[in-house]
Amino acid sequence: MRQEQAESLRPYTEQVLAQLGRSLLVAYMDLPVSSVVGIDRNNLKEKIIFHERVMRFSPTPYVVYRQVLLLALDGREADALNLLERAMRLYPNQIDRLLQAAADLRERDTGAVQAVVAAARARLEAQGAHPMR
Repeated sequence: MRQEQAESLRPYTEQVLAQLGRSLLVAYMDLPVSSVVGIDRNNLKEKIIFHERVMRFSPTPYVVYRQVLLLALDGREADALNLLERAMRLYPNQIDRLLQAAADLRERDTGAVQAVVAAARARLEAQGAHPMR
């Protein structure tokens, strides 16, 4: 469903970005756009670069945990686990965002994604929380 929303918003998003051009305000448009970018292998390198830019502007838990999954999908397990560790220090109560996003992935059987989910669950269990399954 989110993927359909992303496609339906694409013309509007491209129009707004074209109007903003090189404006300093473009970063404010990137943040909501990042929420509709699909977490899949389509244009994966571009999505990773885009989310890195968004994280520099506003490292919200939602954006950071999505970036963890994008890195994992790209097979960059070490980078994904490193970012996960930092994110869990900053946003320990919001790891459910990553687990929910991972559960929604069509490609969740990827080894790196499984490793990230296992690390997140282990950390939650160590904290005494009950991770979602």
